Amino acid sequence: MSHKKITDPQGEMERLLKKAVETAKAPFNGTRDPALPSLRAVAAELGTTVIRTRKLLITAGYFSSPTSTAVQRMKEEGKSVDEIGAELKLGPAAVYAYLPFEGLAYNLPQTTSNSDRHKRYRATKKLREAVDAGEWGQQLWRCVVIFQDYPFQTSGRGSKSGTSYTYIVSKESGKGGRHYEGESITGYGNEIFVVIDGVKKERSISRSTVDLAFQTYLTILQRDGTVTGPKKLGVFGASYLLPMFQRFVE
Repeated sequence: MSHKKITDPQGEMERLLKKAVETAKAPFNGTRDPALPSLRAVAAELGTTVIRTRKLLITAGYFSSPTSTAVQRMKEEGKSVDEIGAELKLGPAAVYAYLPFEGLAYNLPQTTSNSDRHKRYRATKKLREAVDAGEWGQQLWRCVVIFQDYPFQTSGRGSKSGTSYTYIVSKESGKGGRHYEGESITGYGNEIFVVIDGVKKERSISRSTVDLAFQTYLTILQRDGTVTGPKKLGVFGASYLLPMFQRFVE
């Protein structure tokens, strides 16, 4: 049996990465719709293993789990593979399986470089610390700014899949978009616009609405341990805000 010789392994891996993202349709995380393809189904479509598929999706920013988050956090903190494995009780191969491939580049709608992943990690870590300190307003908006163009998905209803979306933050203009009494982020305004299938929605979500929804989210989370649906937030745009808050904090 003859095997096709791969003359461009880098390009082949990047094409595989692109296909993995397209097949997955949305990130694998705590809010993923179960009606979407499973990790095993994506691997079958790619003709490769589940472990390799997961690593491809991690590279693209399309897979996160408590283990992958812990492994990547420790790696970013400068710990060695052996140190990470000892702390998490994982072998070296398992540790590497939860780290992104190095040197792969794929032009996703959102940026996927290591520096961008590190920025998102640091932003969410600082937000959690700010929440503990009860002073999260400015750091919440920093997270919002850093995660623009990141792929999110609404929860959906019943057997109906949720909607995949990104968002953009308004640019600075005076107070930056809608009036906001608090401190703004230099270069950015105080409203977000949801983008679906490349089309920006006309009605924006104001920063004051985001703050109000986040306060409600934290209150319910601390009381009940989970927020069961966007209606609990009681604000315009709640179906888009809830997946964002879950990604930032949980």
